[in-house]
Amino acid sequence: MILLWLVLLLIFLSLLVIGLYAFYIAYRLYHPYTKNRRRVNLQEMNANSLRLPAAPGIELDALLLSAGDSRRVAVITHELGAVKESKLKLARRLVKAGFNVLLFDLRNHGESSRDYSLGPMSEKFTDDVAVALRYVHENLPAIDNINLIAFSFSTFPALYIINRQLKQPDTIVVDSGPSATISDLYGKFLDDLGRFLVPSVLRLPVLLPLFKFFFQFFGTRMLSTRWPPDWSGLRSRVLFVVNAEDAIFSQSQIMAVADQVPNKEVWVCPESAHLQAQRSDPIGYEQTLLNFLNSQTGARHDA
Repeated sequence: MILLWLVLLLIFLSLLVIGLYAFYIAYRLYHPYTKNRRRVNLQEMNANSLRLPAAPGIELDALLLSAGDSRRVAVITHELGAVKESKLKLARRLVKAGFNVLLFDLRNHGESSRDYSLGPMSEKFTDDVAVALRYVHENLPAIDNINLIAFSFSTFPALYIINRQLKQPDTIVVDSGPSATISDLYGKFLDDLGRFLVPSVLRLPVLLPLFKFFFQFFGTRMLSTRWPPDWSGLRSRVLFVVNAEDAIFSQSQIMAVADQVPNKEVWVCPESAHLQAQRSDPIGYEQTLLNFLNSQTGARHDA
């Protein structure tokens, strides 16, 4: 009998440890508190640092890059775990192509404020995207063409803004997302990046499924979202950038979303992994992106 109780105690403690660590990883997914460690040189650019109020005690750190008297702007939101500076290479290309660019750190990222709450993170990150777009509407009156570019998990709030009382951007570019379903993303995320996040002992065949279960359980509840939104309210034109070899956001899952969007274009980068289209085919990526953004004005960008 004592042996049985010891076995049960061991099982309970094992589940407790796995659950607690899964909770920690899920929390850090939305609260990475990443800082920019790259050396940034903006001397050759017309750049202004901004602080955008997002909520009581929450400000978003932003960078506005000017393209002279251009009346077009691209608002760029990075993926989870990244910072706005990671998109500077793309931003410079857009400025060169005649777009003002607004880069910003999501809350809990970069130099933006920390929000320690458990959720609902879907609403909070959507708030951040809405704050950036509202800044453009209210503070850059000369702008008459607004474009939103989002990556990976941030593609969800980029499209979810259609539920907000906000003038929608003219175009939305979603790179490496979103997917038709959310729950299975957590397991795919661990399959792709688990070696960096999960100790080897928890990657054992017996324990990993349990860890995935708890990670998905806590992750979805912190996210707390209803997906997909009602696409009938979408007025923006959407470009889906799909990586054919994406292990997290599969081509079939992204296409299932694209099929529901009325006014869209799709570009598939072959043999490209998650978020790697810019590296796998930089010329094709830039040409596709700029042709899409310029399509309203009739301009084209050829390699």
